[in-house]
Amino acid sequence: MDGTGELFAPLLRELDSDIEVLVVAYPCDEAWNYLQLEHHVRGYLPINRPYVLLGESFSGPIAIAIAASRPPQLIGLILCCTFARNPQALLAPFRACLRLLPKQFLPDWCIWKPMLAGYVTPELKRILLEATAKVSSRALQTRGIAALSVDYTDMVSSLTLPILYLRALDDWVVPKSATLHLLAQSPHIVVVDFHAPHFLLQVKARDAARVIERFFRSF
Repeated sequence: MDGTGELFAPLLRELDSDIEVLVVAYPCDEAWNYLQLEHHVRGYLPINRPYVLLGESFSGPIAIAIAASRPPQLIGLILCCTFARNPQALLAPFRACLRLLPKQFLPDWCIWKPMLAGYVTPELKRILLEATAKVSSRALQTRGIAALSVDYTDMVSSLTLPILYLRALDDWVVPKSATLHLLAQSPHIVVVDFHAPHFLLQVKARDAARVIERFFRSF
């Protein structure tokens, strides 16, 4: 949800160099909703060559919305630890309270326990803190509210391109029910499971890279 793109560093180190990667970062100070962020991402999409789009966690709905519009060069979609609708329904009534949540409260309550689930390392803790520190409280709050409000279920049902879903079995943020909901809308989604927390691409970067590479080479 930080949107800096810096948390992709462990994965980028593991991917084969013949795979060209463009990481699209979100503005750190803009309190943009999903539609505004989607418009921002669309400005970076290739128009003259085929590409695969990856949406991780908070960004999954953005990737789903773009794929549902069927850009001419998009050939595949990768979703990682993400959702089409609010994955924590019990928190929906309290989403407005996020406006009152100080940014300094996030690391202990919202990252170390639910997002890392015992997989924390000094390096991972460092990059998470550095990335989060760059994003304004207002931007984080707005993105949290968006995640607890979104429902792109109908868009998933319209998808016809190949879809790979990377699922973390120890994910406390996006539970198994979120994946099952996606599969109910689009049963051709291929799910690959990892023993990892919500930050799958950071904790299991090497294993995730191999799966992503196979998906790329299937086209």
